[in-house]
Amino acid sequence: MLHLGKVVVIGHSYGALTALFLTAKHPDLIRLLVLAELPAVSLLDHLPDAEAKIGHATLARTSK
Repeated sequence: MLHLGKVVVIGHSYGALTALFLTAKHPDLIRLLVLAELPAVSLLDHLPDAEAKIGHATLARTSK
């Protein structure tokens, strides 16, 4: 464990999608999230079973 405290996460393209999921699963670790050219965010609304709840919540937060 690095014990960095809250961090700034920057993601571009598919890295932005990874950063988005990291933030959705571990919001307590993130101070600031920067996303550039995020691909197909609308797909979050169509995730299967176990991921559906987090997908809907993440989409709602990113669509504001």
